[in-house]
Amino acid sequence: MWKYLAPGGVFGHSHLFLKTNCPDLDWKTMKNFLADKNIVIATGNIEKLMHLNLGMHTFFIECGTENAYERKDEIKREIRELISSAGLSKDKTIVFASLGPTAGIIAHQLLDDNICVWDTGHMFEFADKNFIENVLDNKAKRSCACG
Repeated sequence: MWKYLAPGGVFGHSHLFLKTNCPDLDWKTMKNFLADKNIVIATGNIEKLMHLNLGMHTFFIECGTENAYERKDEIKREIRELISSAGLSKDKTIVFASLGPTAGIIAHQLLDDNICVWDTGHMFEFADKNFIENVLDNKAKRSCACG
């Protein structure tokens, strides 16, 4: 990925959603923070996550499981289009991007559009173990934007 980083660009990650890196993350506080937000999940294999209900409303963008960097402009377009077509307030919307190193790049590039993107990295590994369902799921309305 190093060959794609632009000189002077700001890129980074904290691996916050890896249990080993942040075993004491206060999931209840996070759930409360997300309660009045629209959540857009941008990742691959969304069919495995369609049961999740995070925040006020949950939307999904299928991004595939390979070549996210090569598709980053298309993914950014789909994020912008979803926010616009669903009439979402940018102030009340967070995009959860699980796209490998590309998520951090997209997060930085969408700053100028006032779109908040979190590089959620490995967060959805917990979906298979019912972790997210037990700690974050609030039975909110969900939607799908499959592109």
